[in-house]
Amino acid sequence: MNCPQFLAHPVQEILPHRGPTHTIWAGFVFSALTFGLMEWGGYTILIGLATGLAMLARYVSHLVLDSLNPTGVHWLRPWKETKISWIIRTGSRGEEYFFCGLIGSIFLVALL
Repeated sequence: MNCPQFLAHPVQEILPHRGPTHTIWAGFVFSALTFGLMEWGGYTILIGLATGLAMLARYVSHLVLDSLNPTGVHWLRPWKETKISWIIRTGSRGEEYFFCGLIGSIFLVALL
C-alpha cells in the first residue's frame, strides 16, 4: 500500500525508507497497536492477540526478506548499528532463483 501523494514527501522526510520503521522494535509497536485497535473495536482478546501476532509475523518476514538485499536492515537500531544484509539484488535473476526455490520448497513440504 502506497502513501497518498500529498503525504508521501512529508512522511518520507520524517520516516525515511529502511529507517526507524525497519527495526524489530517497530514490529512490536505495530503489533501492539493492532492488538489495541482490535480490543478497542470490541473483538475478543483471543482475536486481538491472534491479529497482533499475525502482524508481528508479517513484519518480521518483511524484515527477513529486506535483509537478503545488500542494503540490509538495522534490526536493533538505535541500540545496535549492526546491519544484516546479503547479496540478492531486488529484481535480479538471483532474486528469481531464490523465490522459485523458496516456493518450490514450500510446495514440497506441503505435499509431505
